Amino acid sequence: MQIYLVVQFKLLSLSYNQLNQKPMETITRKLEIIEALKELVGKRTTKEEIESKLTKLTGVPVVMEDISKDDDELVDFNLIGNIDDGKELFCDFDVYFLKMRNKGFDGSDILVTEVSFNFE
Repeated sequence: MQIYLVVQFKLLSLSYNQLNQKPMETITRKLEIIEALKELVGKRTTKEEIESKLTKLTGVPVVMEDISKDDDELVDFNLIGNIDDGKELFCDFDVYFLKMRNKGFDGSDILVTEVSFNFE
């Protein structure tokens, strides 16, 4: 028996055995993280603001690393990070963004174009 949870641009497939092994709370937390990441797309923000939002949501420190190559302006830049509560929740994620030429009135300096994530 397969249960599919469709999330914009992602498909999270959970088998019956996985549902029995993981408490519903973990599945709910994953869905909250997915929703928080999805909400970033199309928004102007800062790296620090994203880290803060995910840290508050998960209760574990989230630190992202900028692995972008500055020599090519025509491609999106990339932040990588992970969420690991040391128990049942582990998520690798990427945040793709464009750098803004000038800081916004709210201090934002990036425009998020895409996110990707993988739960283990």
